[in-house]
Amino acid sequence: MTNHRKVALLDVDGVVADFTGHLLKLVGSVLTTEDVNVWQVLDLLSSSEKKQANKILNEPDFWISQPVLDGAREGVAKLGEHFDIYWATSPWIGCIGWDDARRGWLKKHFDVEHDRVAILSCKHICAADLFIDDRDTNIEKWSARNKGSAFLFDAPYNRQVAHPRMTWDSDIDAIIKSVLIRTA
Repeated sequence: MTNHRKVALLDVDGVVADFTGHLLKLVGSVLTTEDVNVWQVLDLLSSSEKKQANKILNEPDFWISQPVLDGAREGVAKLGEHFDIYWATSPWIGCIGWDDARRGWLKKHFDVEHDRVAILSCKHICAADLFIDDRDTNIEKWSARNKGSAFLFDAPYNRQVAHPRMTWDSDIDAIIKSVLIRTA
């Protein structure tokens, strides 16, 4: 008899990688991550910052150099004790070499093998027992199609949405227990 572990599906940017903070720093913005209260951070930038951001985002170096969010390594490790972890990440279409940069970043910071990474924008087609993403529309679409538990990774740009949320400071053990009980 095969022992099948539960599956956790995690987004990258805004969940384990500090996309917003890194971009704001590189363009020299006076904004902080707490100031970013809309999904599209580029909409909040000045025209010169936006031009610079578009250039930066089209270079693999941006994606390779993103910092890991505080607590992400420990939280992912704890999830990994109970779940097989897979990654669903939306590509940045304008960046040639983005796929390799993203896979390299995940390998470097989380020791992720290439066959554990799905590069796609339609994350809702991926089945899992647990889904974590910072974009509310991804959570809504995924929840409508799947039976597992979905958590919105808390950020200022998604706080207007009422959905179970988490951070890496959350009680990860309680989240794990709730998912395992629900899917038993």
